Amino acid sequence: MYVNFLLNEDHAGYEGPFDLDTPVSKLIRHNNVVHPNEDRWKVSKENEIISNENKLLYDYTVEKENYKLLIKRLISTLKREREKNQSNVREEIEQLRLEYLAREENYILDGDKNEIIDIRTELNKLKHQKLY
Repeated sequence: MYVNFLLNEDHAGYEGPFDLDTPVSKLIRHNNVVHPNEDRWKVSKENEIISNENKLLYDYTVEKENYKLLIKRLISTLKREREKNQSNVREEIEQLRLEYLAREENYILDGDKNEIIDIRTELNKLKHQKLY
């Protein structure tokens, strides 16, 4: 066989014709021959792969858009809640301020009341002193 001949080092200077019926030459011819069915199969497989990749890309794009919408809704909800909280805090602060003013007024009135009682007591003492 030609392959064995090429592997053997005794072929130096051989310039004989290439044997077309050797298994190596048949394999080379087989690999170089265009097989239409095999090419169609390769093209259909490649198209299938491209189609799957396009579908995945589309799915990822749709999913990304859904996440964007979800994030926008979440942001608007958070803004509403923040405004609601701020409004509640303002109302609470106003309520505390009014309670403080009321307590302060009661304290002042209680202090005035005590002064009035002290003055009345002193007047009663003076009346007693005057009468006796």
